[in-house]
Amino acid sequence: MPSDERPNPLPRSRSSLARTCCRLSSAAHTTMPSQRTLQLDQFRPSFSTSDLDSLRQTIASTRLPAETYASRQPKYGVQHAWMKGALAYWQDGFSW
Repeated sequence: MPSDERPNPLPRSRSSLARTCCRLSSAAHTTMPSQRTLQLDQFRPSFSTSDLDSLRQTIASTRLPAETYASRQPKYGVQHAWMKGALAYWQDGFSW
């Protein structure tokens, strides 16, 4: 083999690739850990009052475009009614 050519380490066919992947992954998952290795802690988000005030102001100043035929159809994305309800919830219903 010439010095500038390297052997291809990848399998030549999909079935060969699948066999290689299965062989590699099955060896790693044959035993369960004997003890827990991850300590979970409760997540407590904290935001400054100025950040929350700025967010409330942004939500309050948000204006939705006029409702159209397309904005009433779920196949075209988020529906106008849903977005209007979500905006109202963030303005008046969410406990900040």
